Amino acid sequence: MAVNAVSRALTILNTLAHTSRPIALGDLARRVGLAPSTTHSLLESLVASEFARNDGGSYELGPRAAALGTVAERSAHTALVEAAQTAAETTGHSTIVVSLIGERPVEVVHSDGSDLVTVRRSPINNSPCLDLATGRCLVAHEDRERWPHHIDELPEELVSWPPTHWPDVLDATARAGLALRLPGPVDSEDGKRRISAVAVPIWRSADARPAWTVGCSVPWVMDAVQLADVAGTLWDSARQVESRLGLPSHPISRPTVDSVRKLVALMRVG
Repeated sequence: MAVNAVSRALTILNTLAHTSRPIALGDLARRVGLAPSTTHSLLESLVASEFARNDGGSYELGPRAAALGTVAERSAHTALVEAAQTAAETTGHSTIVVSLIGERPVEVVHSDGSDLVTVRRSPINNSPCLDLATGRCLVAHEDRERWPHHIDELPEELVSWPPTHWPDVLDATARAGLALRLPGPVDSEDGKRRISAVAVPIWRSADARPAWTVGCSVPWVMDAVQLADVAGTLWDSARQVESRLGLPSHPISRPTVDSVRKLVALMRVG
């Protein structure tokens, strides 16, 4: 019985950790699959021990749980490093994990690819967000009111479509859970598409924006099947991190050949 109570309490703490704001008792009880009375009893114990906090009838993590944050961040960074390494080894392409800090994409982790042909690394910290697949991936999941700001700061020569087409691209990127960067509008003679980067988001909370994005430079001409394979590998790496952090599932389905084709077709308009 004691073990069962501990397991339920940990489930509550994990749910609170993946909630971006205080949550009401009834909502929390539904999420963890327990009766409100049982949830309330466990919460009282967690509040008493300062692992949870009662905020006017809603609940969030308490100070003792917050004190574990440093350990959790180390665990998260380790998970990101391992995921980037796995993606680089599987695809052969250099892989990075990026976060938005001060509205600028910042590299968190990098892992070299194994292919003989590699993409020369360049600093990304001063790059406009929309100039990078990783940055586009994160911007697409921001509030739409912020999109014009990012669109306005992107030099015109870096894109092959007008500014008015950007919202459609970002909307499609958010729905697909996948970002692409195309270096130009010209297709190769064999019908394949030149893609310079692919990225997918990484969530640490299902009801918040993605915390990171994992992407890789792609120095090859690829068709939709090959792109979907690379995107799927990155998706698996994202799930690797999310699982380590306790997130039960990725908010968006694994990329498919069809979803890649639709996004590429939209990005060819210009």
